[in-house]
Amino acid sequence: YSSESSGCELSDSAIICIDYVNVGTATQYNPMMEFVIMGGTPVTESTTDTINPGDTVNYCFTSTVDLSVDGTYDFLVTTVLLSDSDSANNSFSFSITNEITPSAPAVFGDTICENSGDTLMLIANGNGSITWYDAASGGNAIASGDTLMVIANSTTSYWAGDQSSISDQVGAVDNTFGGGGSYTFYSDGLVFDVANDVVIDEVVVYPTDTGDVQVDVVDNAGTTIGSVTHFVGTLGANGEASIPLGISVPAGTGYNMISGAGTTTNGLFRNNGGAVYPYSSSNGDVSITGPVNALGGYYYFFYKWTITVSGCPSPLSEAVAFVDPCASINEFGLEGFSIFPNPNNGEFNIANNGETELVDITINDIQGKTVYNQQFNFNSGSQRLIELNGIEKGIYLVKLNSDNGYKVFNIIIQ
Repeated sequence: YSSESSGCELSDSAIICIDYVNVGTATQYNPMMEFVIMGGTPVTESTTDTINPGDTVNYCFTSTVDLSVDGTYDFLVTTVLLSDSDSANNSFSFSITNEITPSAPAVFGDTICENSGDTLMLIANGNGSITWYDAASGGNAIASGDTLMVIANSTTSYWAGDQSSISDQVGAVDNTFGGGGSYTFYSDGLVFDVANDVVIDEVVVYPTDTGDVQVDVVDNAGTTIGSVTHFVGTLGANGEASIPLGISVPAGTGYNMISGAGTTTNGLFRNNGGAVYPYSSSNGDVSITGPVNALGGYYYFFYKWTITVSGCPSPLSEAVAFVDPCASINEFGLEGFSIFPNPNNGEFNIANNGETELVDITINDIQGKTVYNQQFNFNSGSQRLIELNGIEKGIYLVKLNSDNGYKVFNIIIQ
């Protein structure tokens, strides 16, 4: 085992330890210990241990391991004793994963004139879900989503973080092992533990026929934390049906998944042999430990669970809601212009509610590439339809420039 378990931002000096036992009948002395990360160079260390028959000894390597780079590390640890008559039980393998940490999101602040009454629009662009905070560290989460609308009387900073999601599977992949058949005692089911908060997105069942299937998730105090009833109208080629759940389950032990009284099919398939517990997801976030009734080898109802776990949070990026005194009217000489709708699908209007202007319109993507440039004469009270055909979804900057000033908008194309 390691001083670091799978997770985010793992250490560059993890400690590897093993527990080993003398299962022979003779006292042994000074065995060697070795570990290797698959594909790497073995690390071998000497011990000064005396191990009597039946003794279990803990050994921690003095050499540490750098796990700070994102990825999965597959370890093999081995005891090395030249006089050992049975080397088949001398090795053990395990894995540790440093989950991928996304990059800090790209952010775009906004500027208004003091006492204008305008709303500021701050934008963050990431690959996962965006959360906004009121401080660079240790702050409160104040909003979620790509856009934060702010009303401010003075310049204020906000911070955006990105967090991806990890999809995984757990449980028996189908019902083709052991024996089994249709079963109607729906209060039976499966017991499972959750190491990190998850969402159970979907499970597969094998109903006898069409009808409602109720799935309940119950905690170890008997409280139902999620219940879904889904009508199964058709069955797959092997008699299977997918049940969408979307049930959020916090970290904990001793959860039950059972089929509730609302199930109206004439039975759900259960295996009466061949199940080998635990069934664990690849990163150990969920582990199905056995059936509710503790019958060895039995597996009840719910196959091929699909789960989602929140990934690692990114560093935070600062977005500034800038409130400017606007002492120089030329700096913001186009305050009469507006854009709508925003967000949009690539078609939007630019309206002039101020003075007549000859305006140069430039639109850039977040990398600075110009995707549109055109000049229009805007009469007071007029508007122009802008069509960005075939443009990718994302955040774009629209700059309006004239002899009397300029105005910059952030827009979101969905």
